[in-house]
Amino acid sequence: MKFRAAGVSSWVLIAGISIVCGVFIFFISRFLFPTEAFLGESYAVLAVDEFQDDRRINEMLAAGGMDNFFSESSMFVPIDDFGTIRQIPLDSFHNEIESYDPRNIGYADELRLFFVRDGKRFFFSPVEENIANLRKHISAILDDIPFTLSVLGRKESVLLYLVFLSAACLAALYLTNSRRLFAAQIPVLIAIGCMGSISIVLAVVLAGLWELLRGPLKELFAIQYYKNSRFNYAGNGVKGFLQRLKPFRLNLILVLFFLILLPVFSITGFLSPLLLSVVFASFISLYLLSFKAETERSRKVQHILFTPVVLAPLRTKTFFLFPFLLPFGIVALFVLVSLQFFPGFLSLPQKETSLDPLYLDSRYFVSPEKYYDHLAFQRSFSYRSLNHSSQEALNQEDYMRYYLAEDGLIGGYTYHGISDEIGEFRLNQPPPEPIFPMEKLMDFLVNYDKQNAGKALDSKPAALPVIQTELISVVILLVFCMLDLLKPGIVTRRKIQTFGDKRIAA
Repeated sequence: MKFRAAGVSSWVLIAGISIVCGVFIFFISRFLFPTEAFLGESYAVLAVDEFQDDRRINEMLAAGGMDNFFSESSMFVPIDDFGTIRQIPLDSFHNEIESYDPRNIGYADELRLFFVRDGKRFFFSPVEENIANLRKHISAILDDIPFTLSVLGRKESVLLYLVFLSAACLAALYLTNSRRLFAAQIPVLIAIGCMGSISIVLAVVLAGLWELLRGPLKELFAIQYYKNSRFNYAGNGVKGFLQRLKPFRLNLILVLFFLILLPVFSITGFLSPLLLSVVFASFISLYLLSFKAETERSRKVQHILFTPVVLAPLRTKTFFLFPFLLPFGIVALFVLVSLQFFPGFLSLPQKETSLDPLYLDSRYFVSPEKYYDHLAFQRSFSYRSLNHSSQEALNQEDYMRYYLAEDGLIGGYTYHGISDEIGEFRLNQPPPEPIFPMEKLMDFLVNYDKQNAGKALDSKPAALPVIQTELISVVILLVFCMLDLLKPGIVTRRKIQTFGDKRIAA
């Protein structure tokens, strides 16, 4: 692109292009590639018809890389096998244990009712990827099997991220000494805020690239004014190109690291590759246009861009990540602290989901206490009297224990507590100690049910997924701000002509 008008008109054009890029990024990220995200712990609820084969669907999901669903076929019921505890799959429980079996005290039926009821079969899974990606993934796996998918959790507030990034960009604009160049990037950096928590990390990467590339690009854009001059200190061709970039070796190494981070975001599922490509293309295009406008302005006022030439072995500063990136670090830390101590601050009020409230009725929840009561009953079943009902047997305190006399015959009996017998059994042959596999899920559902009913949560919801994302940005900032304090390598002295060059030797 050639700028026919000088100075102000070219920057007005760039400002217009920058705003258009920001609006375009906002549009495609919100409508074409929605990046729904949830703060803290969240669960996906997959519902299919009751007559679908639960085990087949679970196998299809596992084959597609989603093997963390709780469903009827993935749950096991511990049953006393007269000396050991046997785990029976819930979906085949009634094929092995009759309804009149005294070991069947109703736990299996309660557990099945949680997964299968009202004509629907449910699968529960913690959310570990972007919601839009999750829907596409499940749709591709289940193919022609009809399903509905709902996510239970607290949605991120996109508006707050837009506000945070706006504040960080304005503060960074004040701290940089190349305000016109950075101002062209602000609409793009603000627009990525609609991507949620990952926008903080992406903004750090793009702002870091902007600062690291500023020196090398200023050097390369100045070439056109003296590349044919007899005072050209570096010469032409590849050798001259490399010679000009030599003082910026550390910059380029760090740029390479930042560039590696961008495809990592897509590989890990945080962002759509196409969306990330649009953001990066807008960033680079605006950067090049800004430098073009700056060099045109310098040409009009007959002032060539100044960059110092290293005349002797010397350590010189080539980038300033600190304090330029400091505002983004403050934003990341603020979000991190807010998530830890005020988990509701960054989230939107919970809206109704497509899931029928009947399916979240707390009457169907299976508490860990029910599981542990069932497990305790099975472990003591071999020592209980069959002359009592299950409930009576569960509450029975003791029973008669016979002992042998010297002649080898029964000599009498004593009353012995069930708990004493279980303790003796554990000493001789410790039974397995399984924990309730759905304990986290049930705790989440209880808290979620209270939250929707307007009650206070018993405990703060976990915010680990987002905190980890924010920690990435904080770590990047700290590492590279520390690298900013390092001194670049020594540049060896060469024969350099300076008279009439675009540079000054002083």
